Amino acid sequence: MNHQGLSPKCKSKKAVAKASLPRRQEHQQWVKLQTSGTVPSPRSGHDVAVVGSKVYLFGGCGGENDAINCLNDMYTFDLDSHRWETVTAKGDSVPSARASFGMCAGPAANTIIVAGGTGVEMDSLRSDVLEFDTRTKLWSKITGDGEDAPSRFYGQTVCRYGSVLLLFGGSTGLHYTNDLFEYNMTTNCWRKLATTGKRPSPRYKHQAVVVGDAMYVIGGGCFKPEQAAIDLYRLDLRTLVWDTPAMGGEVPRARVAHSCSFDPATSTIYLWGGFTGELSRLQDFFAYDTARAEWAEIKTPPADAAAPSAGAAAAAAAAAPYARAFHSAVFHDGALYVFSGANGDVRYNDVWRFKVRSTPPALGVLAARALLHTRSGVQHMMCLETFVPQEVLDGVLNMNESAGRLC
Repeated sequence: MNHQGLSPKCKSKKAVAKASLPRRQEHQQWVKLQTSGTVPSPRSGHDVAVVGSKVYLFGGCGGENDAINCLNDMYTFDLDSHRWETVTAKGDSVPSARASFGMCAGPAANTIIVAGGTGVEMDSLRSDVLEFDTRTKLWSKITGDGEDAPSRFYGQTVCRYGSVLLLFGGSTGLHYTNDLFEYNMTTNCWRKLATTGKRPSPRYKHQAVVVGDAMYVIGGGCFKPEQAAIDLYRLDLRTLVWDTPAMGGEVPRARVAHSCSFDPATSTIYLWGGFTGELSRLQDFFAYDTARAEWAEIKTPPADAAAPSAGAAAAAAAAAPYARAFHSAVFHDGALYVFSGANGDVRYNDVWRFKVRSTPPALGVLAARALLHTRSGVQHMMCLETFVPQEVLDGVLNMNESAGRLC
């Protein structure tokens, strides 16, 4: 035993736990995640969806050495371990290579929906809607009855609402639409919905988010946005009436090919990036409170504003993701994750995270804190090798540091 009453092995465990402490200081700031595994090639025009604790990334445009190819590969990103893995898909309906499609978690459990999109070759618009089962790794095509199946478009959105899918907008490259289609998983039937009220203008690369019994359509345009400030429309999914909620606060600039991700715990939509009518790529960050109908800008230092003298780790923690569009994002467990995208010249294959809030401590951490009243209790906890999770050791050390400062 050393003079502190801890064995060398326990001291090593303490050092390992202490190395993870900076993760607790990532609240309300961007962090470029260090990932492992088979990392996807740089790309844009892809999309992502969350099933359980994994993000599924599919398709896009890019490839090795920033090649201009459309892709139909799929990867999983574990939100706990930050490890990438390739997905070997099965079935006769594996999607063709495409970009700028719609994607969401499906109405059925453990499924993902991919709708439409386009390849790089002429006459490569897609009209198919496909479902991927994350358990069986099997792709299947959604056909459905009726004459109202959606046409060939790219840049449309697809959302889940109960047992139905909602497809809105899109473009053929020359023509833009504001049509809304519904696919009912129960009846296996497509229909084009007739809506009333002030509906959005025809557009592509907008974002659509379902909040309760409403669908919000945010931004997008006929290639470039036509107004100075972003527009926002809301469709009551019970009455099929559109309206335009009042927008207070710091309203974002109009944009296309941005991302919007919904936090159900606070009914907040987080908007990031995109490009303007002048084709400038953006790296600004906004939150829209759907209950208050108010925007607020979340200001973070840009990537090139990080102090060089701070060191690479500190600079990465203080930076925001590089300006980009045609990226994708998800909100999960109190944090926003941004994946890949392009700045007009370069495509990325990075992952950035912004923690909006911290997850409440697990019961193991709370139990560990109860032992902090005695020195012997702390020493006993630190010497346990296999029965104490890393988060418990983190909790002990964090409390120890706080106690030390108070003394």
